[in-house]
Amino acid sequence: MTFNSWQEAFYTIENWAKTQGFNIVYNRVIRKPDGTFRNVSIKQISPEILKEIEFLTVKCKMDAAMQRKYLEAKFSSQTIYNNNLYKAIQNFRPQNKNDSNDAAKLYTKLLESSLNNPMWKVAIKFDDNNTLTHLFWMTPSQLELWYQFSDIVVQDVTCKTNRYDMALSLFIILDENRNIRLVAQALLIDETKESHEWTFDQINLATDNLHPRVIMTDADPAVHAAIRSTFLTTYPMHCTFHISQNLIKKLQKLLGKKFQEFSSKFYIVRNTLHKLFFESKWKDLINEYPEAQQYLNTLYNTKEAWAHPWTCRQFTAGLHAFSPVESLNAWIKSYIFNSNISLCELADVIEKRQLSEDRNHQLILWKAAIPCISTQISTSAFMFASIDKKLEEYLPPAILDLQKNIPDARQITASCMISDIGRHQITSMWAVSVGNKLVEKHFIILLSNGSHHCSCLSLINRGIVCRHYFQIMLCTPIAKFHLRLIPSRWYNKNKDPSREPFLVASKFEDENINIIPQSEIPFLTAIYQANPQDSITLHEHLTDIQLYGKISGLAHKVTMKATRKKDIRIIHLLENYLKEEEQGESFVENVDNIEIEDCEIDKENQSPIIKNPSKQTKPKGCPKGTKRIKASHEKGKLSSSSSVINKQYKCGDNGHNKRNCNRSMGIIIDFVQTGENSENSCK
Repeated sequence: MTFNSWQEAFYTIENWAKTQGFNIVYNRVIRKPDGTFRNVSIKQISPEILKEIEFLTVKCKMDAAMQRKYLEAKFSSQTIYNNNLYKAIQNFRPQNKNDSNDAAKLYTKLLESSLNNPMWKVAIKFDDNNTLTHLFWMTPSQLELWYQFSDIVVQDVTCKTNRYDMALSLFIILDENRNIRLVAQALLIDETKESHEWTFDQINLATDNLHPRVIMTDADPAVHAAIRSTFLTTYPMHCTFHISQNLIKKLQKLLGKKFQEFSSKFYIVRNTLHKLFFESKWKDLINEYPEAQQYLNTLYNTKEAWAHPWTCRQFTAGLHAFSPVESLNAWIKSYIFNSNISLCELADVIEKRQLSEDRNHQLILWKAAIPCISTQISTSAFMFASIDKKLEEYLPPAILDLQKNIPDARQITASCMISDIGRHQITSMWAVSVGNKLVEKHFIILLSNGSHHCSCLSLINRGIVCRHYFQIMLCTPIAKFHLRLIPSRWYNKNKDPSREPFLVASKFEDENINIIPQSEIPFLTAIYQANPQDSITLHEHLTDIQLYGKISGLAHKVTMKATRKKDIRIIHLLENYLKEEEQGESFVENVDNIEIEDCEIDKENQSPIIKNPSKQTKPKGCPKGTKRIKASHEKGKLSSSSSVINKQYKCGDNGHNKRNCNRSMGIIIDFVQTGENSENSCK
């Protein structure tokens, strides 16, 4: 039989198959470029569509549903069958996953980077069988960001990012443009306190014990305990979103219909402005809801990490929740096809994220370098002309816009403000009212060191001078402005305002002469913030690390060239330098530290091949030794004297499947008497 076209052949064969009662599968085998074979349907997809599928699968990591939407929109005139699409996607996915030395490959790659550039920080830990359990690394750019912006750090652990189920610990900061930046990452075999302590210890070693001022976590007790034992000078804070999620998990079922009322009262207590008010209202909350007393007592032990009377006094750059980290987690998981990827592929995705952040930062700097002329004169430029010019010179646009979005609610009481500062430091106290209202909305205390303390706490929480202080500046020339009121983390790069004069409002400029200070002005802050860490000193500390990296790189190059040319002059130069510097004790200590680090690296290099971490598998069903949890309607349903057992086996015996039972048919119902042996009848 002959056919004029393939369509006619398909139509005839399919009709004949339907009359015979079976289906026909069209397949043929073609050879790939690498010499292997694959099955392709005779109704194959056009080469143009196959190229799109290959690009979407390999480069974009797009799933089948999204690919179908894209292909149907682009090739609307062609019919794409599901089986053909799935086969094409499966064909372009990597089939053979050779991950026998996945962990060793990643560690070798990171170790080579650290040898080429000493500012790379890499640490590894494995068990007695050389199986990878912990891996930590920081790039030179991440190390620099840590030194500049580690006053507020957000830490989170995300799962299902690799085929070994290792937890990915991420550390995030906000840069001078309020963009999130990844500054450290670690792979952990578990989420215990010991694992987090190991990660924090590696950060201390990499940053020369530069602890964060504040670190925000997801209220995990293991992380909180690790911070207390490792970051001794760090203030731990808990994410407000995770606090609310834990309330739902722990108390919603327990309180039932009363949970919504409890939740609203809980947040009223949490947002109180005074510690004494918090204590009294917390006791009332426990008395009103005794069912939640056990969990509330546990939550009370860490009240300093989430309750407003304690957290309001810490610098958070305006962060209260985990939204920056969650967006980073979503970005990483959008770039991995599924959780069954190798550690090397995960490291490549993290590297792409860092490159994306660097490109975005360069774009912001490029935009800021473009000169712009405003067509409208703002109120600040008219009333505070000199201050406005200085702010535009020193601060990026993102920080200038931040002042407009500051919450206007009072964050602390006047009595707490006075007790925190001390009466001897107060020069005057002002009250700010809104409109024609007689009730004071905010209180501002002017301090003797040139700083101020406002009840909105904007200067403490965000490092931004609030609008309330500028309103006081319009009333008196005593209230003066200086750029050192703002933390140097918000400054543009290479800006130091310590020699800038104090400024007043424009209408008082004729009465006051701006005197340039003879000495550098320190960071102006409230008295109760002891030992504030200034970012300028951190820049100086970073210079030492950069110097170490540059010297190490030059020494490596000189050693290679001298060895190749057999030139011994470098030996005499180094010996003379060592003789001149042997009198300095600091140099000897540095040499000892370097020798210890080299010994540790040699021990790691002498270890056998690192094995991949074992995949964490969870068995299905209820764990052994545990009983099934009964529902509320099942409890107490059967009497204690007798119970009815409905056995689903045909014969009534245990130990075999009913499908393989050849005994008596039907279901046996036994009445089991308490204290008597049951009799199973199989007749």
